[in-house]
Amino acid sequence: MNSELFQTARISPSSLRYYGLGLENGFYNITLQFAETAIQDSATTWESLGRRVFDIYIQGNLVLKDFDIKKEAGGMSCRAFQRQFRFEVTENYIEIHLFWAERGLVAYQLKVLMGP
Repeated sequence: MNSELFQTARISPSSLRYYGLGLENGFYNITLQFAETAIQDSATTWESLGRRVFDIYIQGNLVLKDFDIKKEAGGMSCRAFQRQFRFEVTENYIEIHLFWAERGLVAYQLKVLMGP
């Protein structure tokens, strides 16, 4: 994956929602790209390892529960990886919700491709 993509990170102590607006109705391949880029081992803040765990919803459907970037990367720092999903758009938009239930969040990138 493109290393330039992960030179900055988005960190938030709350949930995040992203929308793709003005899309044609149809099926879309959605690729979410992740990397653990900001590590603090102190368990006292929302930024700490083990607290950046969240649920991912696409079009209101839970696709990943208790998603932990560090764990999914095999415990390795700065290792990029991706998860792919296929969803149907019926109202000209895609909604992606990263739900943080007091567990935190770190870097990711979103790529949406239309096609089979």
